Amino acid sequence: MGAINLVPRLRVRAGVLFVLLLPVAFAAVTCRAATHVARTPGLRDVQSAVNSATDGDEVIVPQGTATWTSSLEVQRNITIRGAGPGKTIVFDGTTPERRWRSGDGAVLNVRLSREAPLFRLTGFEFRGSPSGQGKHLIASFNGGSTAAQHPLVLGLTSNFRLDHCRFAELNGMPAVFNNVLGLVDHVEYIGQGDFCFVQHGKWGGHDLGHGSWADDPYWGTNKFLFFEDCDFTNEWVKSPPYGFDAYLGARFVVRHCRFHGNTAITGHGTETPQRGTKQIEIYDNTFDFSTIKQTKFPHLRSGTVIMHDNRLTNCFAGMGLHDYRQWGAYPQWGYSDGQSVWDENDPKPHPYAVGVNTGAAVSTPGGEIIDAQSEVGGAKHWKPGEFSGIDEGVTYIIRNMTAPLKKDGNHRQTFLVDNGSNTLKLGHVPVQFATGDHYEVWKVKTSLDQPGQGKGRLLKGNVRYGGAFFADGSSGSWPQRGFPREPCYSWNNVNVTGGVGANVQLKLNTNQHSMNEWRDYINYGDVGDAAQQIGPPDHTYTYHPYTYPHPLQHSSSSVETK
Repeated sequence: MGAINLVPRLRVRAGVLFVLLLPVAFAAVTCRAATHVARTPGLRDVQSAVNSATDGDEVIVPQGTATWTSSLEVQRNITIRGAGPGKTIVFDGTTPERRWRSGDGAVLNVRLSREAPLFRLTGFEFRGSPSGQGKHLIASFNGGSTAAQHPLVLGLTSNFRLDHCRFAELNGMPAVFNNVLGLVDHVEYIGQGDFCFVQHGKWGGHDLGHGSWADDPYWGTNKFLFFEDCDFTNEWVKSPPYGFDAYLGARFVVRHCRFHGNTAITGHGTETPQRGTKQIEIYDNTFDFSTIKQTKFPHLRSGTVIMHDNRLTNCFAGMGLHDYRQWGAYPQWGYSDGQSVWDENDPKPHPYAVGVNTGAAVSTPGGEIIDAQSEVGGAKHWKPGEFSGIDEGVTYIIRNMTAPLKKDGNHRQTFLVDNGSNTLKLGHVPVQFATGDHYEVWKVKTSLDQPGQGKGRLLKGNVRYGGAFFADGSSGSWPQRGFPREPCYSWNNVNVTGGVGANVQLKLNTNQHSMNEWRDYINYGDVGDAAQQIGPPDHTYTYHPYTYPHPLQHSSSSVETK
């Protein structure tokens, strides 16, 4: 009322001032955040408070326990604040949901379409309950933005924070993060299996991760989803270790976190209908595998990783590098078989070797085909090691041309790890060659999106449904042709088992030499505090991690992110 009473006292000139200031005052009033308090932590009361909130508001959920049998739906950039782990406890009472990886049917379903203000979930504990069964999802976070909002990355929401929450003994996986950048901090997980999936399929306003694979790396910037100051325990005792998984051009950073049990970090590749993981930074974490006797870090199937200054216990081998399309049974992009348009192949239009297994039936891994028959021009006279690919930095593929075709129409194949003058040693996967089976050997120089590959031409479309092609309308071919490689890097990663420090390095787990050391992956070893150079050989630059703690740790509202 004071502002209204002042108006009559103003003379004409002041009246002009009032006209100019009124919109500003009105904007300040209308943009002021409101607080909405749920009566109880029950789903109906919390949903009612959320429905009453607008962007920038805060919903307070009181201390107590509730079982949610369906989803809390959130479509606003708001803060939802519980009383803290152990105080505001939500039990999962939902039914199984087959589409759990996509986020449908989650206990908490967040769908954001704006860049700002900040969305924040804080102060909750989520637990399983006897009525909740099956492999489904607790929290689904989905971002989105338009060009008019001037987002950090078009198609994504970067003002996102999940903090000070606990996920314990659940019936399903805690979280999927779709198209969000920002921060996950001070989160605790205790359970069996992965903590989360990370996916950036809408990067740049495109689909299926194509946009992320057509963009620069931005190492050491805020164009990642950050996990920091968290504590993860996976009680699953079988190999391989689980913790983080990723698809669809995902880019994320894991730092200053503690991992216990069978918990680690991995990423899928382009053996799925979409694109694989694009980039991961892993640093200043502790990994303790002592309770489950896991001796190696999990593998990366595509993209690039920078892994440095981690302390590990009972881990003697670093992140392994694979390319599943060189042997895997995946119909979407087809095998990387030396002839696929999506890969860099040798220009030779016919196989490097053909023949028949004249020896006993063999299977992989490690079996040897014996071929004593003559080739055109004389008997077999291969140079030992000729098809290992080590010296060339390539992978030689062997295909069984006699065995029945797979359901997707492909010949079964694996890669070669070595050869003698008339023998071929088979690689990683269970492919059988009976006596009399015919084979062909082809060369793959680089597979689509394999570890150490980065930015390329923009693709669009789904290879499973109607095919993929370049965004400019031209037909598909290896999209990374002509672009510099983006190698993987490792330094200062130390295994301290038994009190003895030993450097843990990136490695090839499968002898697929299209991924070549010092070209596609680089182990610097123990370098102390020295800054490291990253990037392609003729475009290297000094790597610096992004600001720690993340600025969102100090904000309860939106922050400047550009």
